[in-house]
Amino acid sequence: MVTLDDPRFGATCLDLWDAATAGKAPDFLVGIRTGGYVVAERMMREARPAATTLLPITRRRNTTAAKNASPLVGKVLRALPYVVTDKIRVVEHRILTAKREKASPGATPKEWSPDPAEGAALTEAIRARPGASVLIVDDAVDTGATLLAVKRFVEAISPSASVRSAVLVTTTAEPIARADVSLHTNVLLRFPWSNDFVA
Repeated sequence: MVTLDDPRFGATCLDLWDAATAGKAPDFLVGIRTGGYVVAERMMREARPAATTLLPITRRRNTTAAKNASPLVGKVLRALPYVVTDKIRVVEHRILTAKREKASPGATPKEWSPDPAEGAALTEAIRARPGASVLIVDDAVDTGATLLAVKRFVEAISPSASVRSAVLVTTTAEPIARADVSLHTNVLLRFPWSNDFVA
């Protein structure tokens, strides 16, 4: 378990930018909402690329809505010491990973369509620049379903685009899709927006 407070989060986002771009800024940075968009915004803030356009795309896991449904959950988690919430997170991760594997080992993502406004903006921007370089950013890859779905969507917009992906962490050993760059592997990260993060 690694906790990223705001300064460490900023430094980690800059490290991800450096590792993913190798000094050549992409034309488009596509941040997967919500966590991936926050990472992409921070990458832009830390790296200050002059000609990169940041665009959002939304594809959330079902468990995200459940976690955010009750403000009481966050209050309880923030009242507990990290030694306890670390153990809760590890157990939760193991349970969810086991359920996903049992339900559909190696399954491809279900059909998905982005938010119409986000999809239209992304399509218009990328089609206006044939051969554009696109970097898809997310905070974490668990099953890989989100990354795979978004990557397929972007590649379908413009087959001539150069599409790469970058994440802060890959939490499972065998996701169905891996990012081209992942700073951490087989760990869990606590982000500044996590329900159990204590400032």
